[in-house]
Amino acid sequence: MQLTTTSAARRGLLLIGLAALLWGTVGVTTRTLYEITATNPLSVGFFRLTLGALALLVGGAALLGRRAWRIGRRDAALAALIGALLGIYQVCYFTAIGFVGVAVATLVTLCSAPALAALLAAAVARERL
Repeated sequence: MQLTTTSAARRGLLLIGLAALLWGTVGVTTRTLYEITATNPLSVGFFRLTLGALALLVGGAALLGRRAWRIGRRDAALAALIGALLGIYQVCYFTAIGFVGVAVATLVTLCSAPALAALLAAAVARERL
């Protein structure tokens, strides 16, 4: 089925809204999990990344077929490194929520990312600040 420009734009807008809703509620959901269960940041991060990875694998296989599994060694190693760093980020973020609350953890996370990216770009790529 071919999507028209208008229907593709609507679908894209719907997907962006859904992504924003899911992303925006993760902190509050995690805080609620801490209050009603005996979970910890490691298990929350593990299940979040595991379910997300499975969804991406299924979606990639459905959309790309066999091409989804063609990946070079360097790209596979890079993907594994990124996955490990995402796991560390998840555990740190969810631990911070338990200590300082959702608002502070999210604010620090969102505001520090551009500053850290600029510093890394200056240090690693020799870009001007």
